[in-house]
Amino acid sequence: NRDDILDMLAPGKYVTSAHNDGGTVTRWGTSMATPHVAGAILLMKQYAMLIDGSDLTVSYLEQVLKNTGVSIYDSGTELTFPRLNVSKAVKALSAAPTWSNKWTSNSTPRQNDTVMFNISFYDLVGLSGYRFSWNDTGSWVNVTSGILTGNNDSVSLNQTVTAAKESVVGWRFFI
Repeated sequence: NRDDILDMLAPGKYVTSAHNDGGTVTRWGTSMATPHVAGAILLMKQYAMLIDGSDLTVSYLEQVLKNTGVSIYDSGTELTFPRLNVSKAVKALSAAPTWSNKWTSNSTPRQNDTVMFNISFYDLVGLSGYRFSWNDTGSWVNVTSGILTGNNDSVSLNQTVTAAKESVVGWRFFI
């Protein structure tokens, strides 16, 4: 199975597995590769839950697997596919993105002030988006989201803060 419909490679040739009659059997093909991907997703979900209680989505974990996979060029189709690298994928989950150059143009905004937020990030996974939230009433409100590109990017946004209840406004970025 190799074509542009394929989006990930996993070991599938001469894989020894448990047999339903007991013992083991050696097989090959998609039937042997698919359990590798399912097992990798399960390991990653378990790891994230143990580390910080995160319940990561399958689509996020699929992105991590693709971004941490080993690039394999297929000369028959002239396409490149990521090959599963479970160790690197699990390590990427604990390699939290680093944020730097965090600053705001106004650290004590008043009602209806426009505040510029600027932040830079670096990560190993190649995350695709962020969400910006702020808090002036005791609960976090999702204000905006955007797209991140590659492993390094910066985000600048101008946000009108309507601090109606509190004089202190908290802000944070999620990735």
